[in-house]
Amino acid sequence: MKIRDHLSIDLRMVQGRVHNWLDRYFPEFLTVFKDWECKSARQMLSLCLLPHELVSESEEALLSHLRKVAKRGLGIERMRSLQAAASRYFFYNMFS
Repeated sequence: MKIRDHLSIDLRMVQGRVHNWLDRYFPEFLTVFKDWECKSARQMLSLCLLPHELVSESEEALLSHLRKVAKRGLGIERMRSLQAAASRYFFYNMFS
């Protein structure tokens, strides 16, 4: 196999692992961000916060963290919707 084939296989494996992690721990993440591979979604994932930890963070702190990579298209409403999605997931799992 060529190096490109190996890299393609490795890339698909990593993408599958991230999808598995998101499906398992925070499926509502993709309702706020269309694609987990965009800059802002990756920056959010770099915080390594689970949904119950994300709810306790302030909107301003999350927004300032995202502003490091994305200057436009992100606002306080996006952070509120992300925290609302996290709280829905957290409370759903807490009481089910």
